[in-house]
Amino acid sequence: MIRKTYRPLSLKEAISCRNETRGVLHAGGTDLMVRNRQWGGVPRRSAPDTIFIGHLKELQHIRRDGGRLIVGACAILSDLKSHREIPAMFKQIIGDMASPAIRNLATIGGNICNASPAADTLPWLYGVDASILCESVDGQREIAIDRFIRAPGETDLAAHEILTAVIIPCDAFTCEFHRKVAARRANSLSKISFLGLAKKEQRRLTDIRLAFGAVGPTVVRSRELERALVQASLSSRQQDDVWRSMRQILKDYSELIRPIDDQRSTADYRRHAALRLAEDYLRSLSD
Repeated sequence: MIRKTYRPLSLKEAISCRNETRGVLHAGGTDLMVRNRQWGGVPRRSAPDTIFIGHLKELQHIRRDGGRLIVGACAILSDLKSHREIPAMFKQIIGDMASPAIRNLATIGGNICNASPAADTLPWLYGVDASILCESVDGQREIAIDRFIRAPGETDLAAHEILTAVIIPCDAFTCEFHRKVAARRANSLSKISFLGLAKKEQRRLTDIRLAFGAVGPTVVRSRELERALVQASLSSRQQDDVWRSMRQILKDYSELIRPIDDQRSTADYRRHAALRLAEDYLRSLSD
């Protein structure tokens, strides 16, 4: 069967086309092209219809709406990195992704929908409680990113839907930290990544978010353990007591971190490095 390709002229047309064809959405294509690469000598597989959406201006916006940012799914990474409204921490993370050529094509929506455990944007998006806006002929729906991504390569996006925007709360944090561990600073997949965001008032934690990438099927974040960290900080009188509580909570995190061995790293290294980064971050907060 000959594959058909579509290049809709508007978002409305794209949604209609997706509903009728259930075609694969193509924005920047930096992940999709690699995934569908045809190796020499291998019989050609039947390919689904493709719907090109990366050119749609309706999906390229970056704007503030009150206390949140609305980022179009086809906003490219280089535009995010240079935009005045994007938080500095996220710009730093994007700057460590891929190469300038890839950042000029890759989209935030594509990075999310690829649903890789090693995706560089995901720990930060999990940490700030981002949500995903999906649209179809039936209307719109908003879903938290940790419910949108189900498993490696698997999302909650329905066959007739298009991811149209990422919604990012504009929270301010007093203690931010991110580290990507990879063979190179950029243009290399993460072995692990760690994100720490916290708010402190009078040396007490009032909010903390910890997110680990590439150490499980999806990003690892536990709101229950985050609440325990805040409670330990608020209820303990001495910093030594706070740190003892934090060490116990780190042991609980070790049960959630379940990395694998692959060509980039070993499970033991990933587990050790992830917990060490978290420990160093928490220790800096307890000083």
